[in-house]
Amino acid sequence: MDHSSLRVSHAVQNAALWNPATHISEGALPRAAKIWAEHVKSSDRRGLAATAVRTGVSEAAVRAGIAVDYRQNLY
Repeated sequence: MDHSSLRVSHAVQNAALWNPATHISEGALPRAAKIWAEHVKSSDRRGLAATAVRTGVSEAAVRAGIAVDYRQNLY
């Protein structure tokens, strides 16, 4: 490759990612574990296993699972 060029991405520009006035405060954002737990709870899969998982999942359980995964796989 003998050259490169930069182009404007209108989607990124319109998102105003670098404009502090458009940022959401950190405390207002849901934690990933909460999003994942709600995602699992919203599943419409049928069966005993799916029902058990939906019933047992919680933000705290997902956080605990992530902590175990980090210890086992990232160290």
